[in-house]
Amino acid sequence: DVELHQRRAARWFREQGATEEALKAAVAGKDGDIVAATVSDVLVDNALEQRAFSCARWLTVLDPANVVGDRRAFAVTVCIAAVWAREDVRDKWVRARIRHGDGDGDLVLVFVRAFDALRGGRATESVELFQEVIDGAADYASDFAPDLVPLVMGFSFASSVEARMYQGTLRHDDPTFAEALALVRSFAPGVAAWIHAWWALVAYVDGATELASTMAEEHYHLRRKGETDRVTTRDNSVVGALTSARRTNDPIRLRRIADEMEEVVAIHDRLGGSTGGALARLLAAAIYRKSGDLAAAKRHQEHADRLILTFPDAPFLSRFAESIDGILRSDAPGDLLAL
Repeated sequence: DVELHQRRAARWFREQGATEEALKAAVAGKDGDIVAATVSDVLVDNALEQRAFSCARWLTVLDPANVVGDRRAFAVTVCIAAVWAREDVRDKWVRARIRHGDGDGDLVLVFVRAFDALRGGRATESVELFQEVIDGAADYASDFAPDLVPLVMGFSFASSVEARMYQGTLRHDDPTFAEALALVRSFAPGVAAWIHAWWALVAYVDGATELASTMAEEHYHLRRKGETDRVTTRDNSVVGALTSARRTNDPIRLRRIADEMEEVVAIHDRLGGSTGGALARLLAAAIYRKSGDLAAAKRHQEHADRLILTFPDAPFLSRFAESIDGILRSDAPGDLLAL
């Protein structure tokens, strides 16, 4: 019996501390007890290392029915689904949480709503909801899921910085950046990487280009340290592509950078039409314009403009759109490759 063999393998792997292998075997063997007992460890480990694609794959194959009876597993899976699962998979986990969660005051659903507000361009609402999570996480989860507390607080701090960026209330010298980094850098370098990204973007728009370039480099190095399930280049993030595109006037090089942005756009499309998707498309359009590919530029610009019209409270995107062509201008001759 193949399923029986997989269930035995799952238990043996778990006894050996090989949680990822145990979870694979438990899913194949339809062993709900081992799934519930193991999934939290696997997802938390992946999340702290910023292995977003690994988390997303697990959330796709897992059945919420196997974890609703385990409070820790259920909270961890839904929280990580809120961050990284593609839109249809996220909906599956959120529906299960609404049916089988903690009822009124469920902090997991507050966390979900905070990300929904962030992606939907409701920045002020998002800031308020993330603060509610930060204030309540320890009291809510310390007794049954202590490892969820730093994870949720790290994501909430980083995402509240992002939300304030979209809100238009951040400037490059805001102490919020340093405070958020101090909280997350020691245990979640991947989360810290994205705080550097928002810092760099705000600095570019503010005209503090030297600071922006430094933050962009730190973003790249922290991503390389933290992300292990994706090829990390300087060009396959918004701030990385922006920095590289500033350093060159060569159309071929610019086109390669813009092509890397297509992957970033696709990731946001899978998550659902979002502020991040609009930001990525605005940058892709500007890089394509600088390269001379006006058709591709128009395609991304029009899509971004349509998205932005749906956002009630994300003025930074309009500010970014107005300044991006100027940010990308380079007075340097020829092709200056990224450092």
